[in-house]
Amino acid sequence: MAPTMVQGMRLSTTQRTETANDRDVFPALLKVDPNAGPLTVLGGKLRKESCQRPKFEWFEKEHLPVQDVFGAAYGADDATFTATNYKYFRAGDILLVMETGEQILVTATPSTTTVTATRAWGEVSAAAATNGSKLKIIGSASEEGDTSRDVLSTQKAPKYNYVGIIRDPFELSNTAKLSRTYAGMDFEVEAAEMLWTHLTKIERMNLEGQRYEDTSSTEPRRASRGIKNWISTTVVNIGGGLTEPAFDAFLRRLFRYGNEKILLNAPIVTQAISGFAKDRLQVSDVMMKKYGMSINQYISPFGVAMLANHKLFENDDLTDFDGLAGTSIGVDISNIRIRHMEGRISVRKQNIQANDKDSRKDEYLTEMGLQVGLEETHGKMTGITG
Repeated sequence: MAPTMVQGMRLSTTQRTETANDRDVFPALLKVDPNAGPLTVLGGKLRKESCQRPKFEWFEKEHLPVQDVFGAAYGADDATFTATNYKYFRAGDILLVMETGEQILVTATPSTTTVTATRAWGEVSAAAATNGSKLKIIGSASEEGDTSRDVLSTQKAPKYNYVGIIRDPFELSNTAKLSRTYAGMDFEVEAAEMLWTHLTKIERMNLEGQRYEDTSSTEPRRASRGIKNWISTTVVNIGGGLTEPAFDAFLRRLFRYGNEKILLNAPIVTQAISGFAKDRLQVSDVMMKKYGMSINQYISPFGVAMLANHKLFENDDLTDFDGLAGTSIGVDISNIRIRHMEGRISVRKQNIQANDKDSRKDEYLTEMGLQVGLEETHGKMTGITG
């Protein structure tokens, strides 16, 4: 057979017809079964970014806090009170004691937990409050012609995660490649099956992985933290069957920050919601066209949640609801980003068998991690059994 000739400089388009280089299979990975890896698919299509180090970092800055609790009981005649977080306050703050309705004025910026204040600075008389009662900063008041107030700000908080290396090789002997069998022994069929396996491993890492760097061997080995282990603020343990009021109560908390939420649901959660909320569910044709996955919209008083039934949120025993099998994870997709080492986001390494081995061996390789920003914008329900 006459060879295919290349005139002039060899280009990357020329190399793609050979098996001498790695091939980018990330787009194919996102299409292989979107319902098996919705978090990876959504993150990969919406927000992904390369990084230069296996430990990637970012910074988050929170707003000034407006609520604290008393660190000790507060008498009706006391001119000072004990704050739990005294650095939240400064002179001129107007505080509301939520237990009694009394309004008080901070008269000096505190340097200890003892805060000096003017009592009954408003329409409600001074009253005693118990240890742990809530204080809310509702405004400030300055004298006419006064100098500027003391400055107060929050520090940016550093966050980090690791990229993990996921590798899935597949191999056939050259004899097996050429042998005829009833079931077939197509190398590309095996490749397609392994691509699905690779997607599910990435998805499980992005969901449940724990952040870790092991330097005990010759070279470091890393694992990336998944979304489940980032969430600590909005966590609700249902501890039984999910009801419509309990679900709406969770959404009320989830939609406190942000207005774009996708809920990744275990099948038992999907079953519960479809049972009590048929009139609130609508199929999202837009999400189906855009991402190729089945997603429903749940219309709540607090916002519209996108519901995705997650195939991996299930145990082998379908009556076992431990772990993700009894969980719903609410994700603010605008605060999720896939980070990856340049050129290593799902590539197919070809012909990696030993030079003298009579076989064909390829491998899918991904080096990525999940960047989860502002964890309080995400949430999870656990312990759902029906």
